[in-house]
Amino acid sequence: YSYNISMKNNLIINSIKEKIKNYNVVIYGTIRDIENDFLSSFINMEMIGDLFNNVYYIIFENDSKDSTRDLLKKWKEDSDNKKIILMDGLDDYFPLRATRLAFCRNKILKYMRDNGLDKTYQYAIHCDLDNRFWSFDIDNICQLFDNSQNTNWDMISVVSTGRSYYDFWALRYQDSWFNKNIFSCANEGIEYETKIDTFETILRNSEGLIQVESAFNGLAVY
Repeated sequence: YSYNISMKNNLIINSIKEKIKNYNVVIYGTIRDIENDFLSSFINMEMIGDLFNNVYYIIFENDSKDSTRDLLKKWKEDSDNKKIILMDGLDDYFPLRATRLAFCRNKILKYMRDNGLDKTYQYAIHCDLDNRFWSFDIDNICQLFDNSQNTNWDMISVVSTGRSYYDFWALRYQDSWFNKNIFSCANEGIEYETKIDTFETILRNSEGLIQVESAFNGLAVY
């Protein structure tokens, strides 16, 4: 989740790093059967956490058939700033993956609100902790907190290397074909793969932020 940064931005990045050392941040995600990617993903997640003053981690795990749950419990041991939520049998209640993910993420949000985390933490960072999370540029993560261009956002998400994008399920961009649920009848039978280049062309030709109604692509700040 990165694109090249020129050397002239080093002073800006260092200034942002100094600023966000004062921020309190919740970092959260949902996981299932990520044994092979657990170590790299959680190391990267904690590298992001090290940027901030105070971090609280929330991880929701369900129905793993590998050693993910055991690894998660070991990661949590003797840590006051880590919360794990474990559930089983969700496939029976939510056979559709998207509905199941929505349930898991809403459980995390409910935990935040029920425990008043919004009173002491200024930001929440949602991480997709599977094999897409193994490589990122920490300086580009810092750039998400650069408010010099536009301070008026509720959510800011990332793009991949070369300003490409893969998460079209979550994308709602009014000034493109991706202004609808692409997996519904609203797509009028058009295969969304044929429209990807039209959006990525916009990305490649845009230097700053692009205003969207929804996006994710693996990491987002709220």
